[in-house]
Amino acid sequence: TQCSSAAEVATAVRNCIGSYIRKDGPGVALLLYSLALTRGIAMIARDADFETPLVGINGYCSQELVNLLLIGRAHSNVFNGERNVGGGEDDATEGGEGGGVRLKGAPRRANVGFLTLFERQGAEGTLLTVGSNFKRPHTPIFVVQSESHYSVLWAQGGTPPDVLLDSDERLPGDPEPSAAGEDEDEVEPPAQLADGESFSLMYFDQMAERDDAVRLTIHRSTGGGPSATGGHVAPLEAVILTRWPAAEIDWNGEEIIL
Repeated sequence: TQCSSAAEVATAVRNCIGSYIRKDGPGVALLLYSLALTRGIAMIARDADFETPLVGINGYCSQELVNLLLIGRAHSNVFNGERNVGGGEDDATEGGEGGGVRLKGAPRRANVGFLTLFERQGAEGTLLTVGSNFKRPHTPIFVVQSESHYSVLWAQGGTPPDVLLDSDERLPGDPEPSAAGEDEDEVEPPAQLADGESFSLMYFDQMAERDDAVRLTIHRSTGGGPSATGGHVAPLEAVILTRWPAAEIDWNGEEIIL
């Protein structure tokens, strides 16, 4: 089905929604086909840094496919904009200038964000640092990548405050101050979470053997947070700390999901 407007897309999806949601049906494959045909096979090949399958070993979703879902481009990285590597000392910039190999990330703020456990395994400024275009999406909903699968985290009641170790600190992935104002889609960071205040995050993991979401309460850690002390944290907590580094996470009596 070819559609020329959002209304036509909504109508087409409603007309065949049964095929997408039928138990043991081809819904995932149909969604993948729709994504590929909407973007175009040739454009998907151009989007990626290197030739790569959208579905990898053991049926795992590639980052290119995640980005195609979230930003409509099958780009290979999660930083902001583009970077050039291998062309000199100053080539790894978000502006995309310089020699070497051009790597493509998120060109603009996503509607739905993305957070990954693998950021905790890399240093700030590396290719594994998720950029603000994914960490500060238009809506406070995040696809969460853990070690073996994806789940979803969201905030109710609008964009929650930042929880940084210091009021002058930048969230890893935010643009450098010198680049402020160059991006027309740039967002002003929210206020800091005050001592004694809190907000809630909801988390749903389809592999956690429960049908409802878990409510997490986020406080400011009085000890600087596990990210500052190097303490061991559960995988989901490690992911949350990439977005709210000084957070203390209360599971409200629920069993911690590993």
